[in-house]
Amino acid sequence: MDLTTQTTALLDELRPLAWAGKYLFESSQKPGQPISRYAVERALLRLLNDDTLKMAPFTPHDLRRTAVTCMSDIDIAPHVVEKIVNHKMAGVMGIYNRSEYLPERKAAIEAWNNRLQELTGAGEKVVYPAQV
Repeated sequence: MDLTTQTTALLDELRPLAWAGKYLFESSQKPGQPISRYAVERALLRLLNDDTLKMAPFTPHDLRRTAVTCMSDIDIAPHVVEKIVNHKMAGVMGIYNRSEYLPERKAAIEAWNNRLQELTGAGEKVVYPAQV
C-alpha cells in the first residue's frame, strides 16, 4: 500500500532525527532492532507521569478508539475502518471477502488526517474522494 501524502511528509521530517540504524523507530535498548510494541505506551506514561502532558491519563488504545469513532463520524465505511485497525471481519465478510481495501484505506486515512488538520488548524488539506 502506498503511504498517504501526509504520512510521507511526516516520515521525511522525522528521518533526520532517527538513529543511524536501519529502522526509523529503533530501540534505544537494542540497537539494530525496532522499538518494542510497548515503547509508545511507556513513553506516553512517562510524559503523563512527569506532567509534560497536562491532561487526564489515557492509553494508546484510547487513541485507537477515538480514531475509529471519529472516522465513523466522518462517514468512512465501517468495513474500511475495521481494516485500518487490523480487525478481522466478522460473519460472511470474514469468511468470503478477502479484499484488503487498500485504496479505500488510503483515502480514509487522508480523510482522517484532513479532519485532524481542521480541528487543530495546522497544515494543508489534501483533496480526497468524497466517498470512502
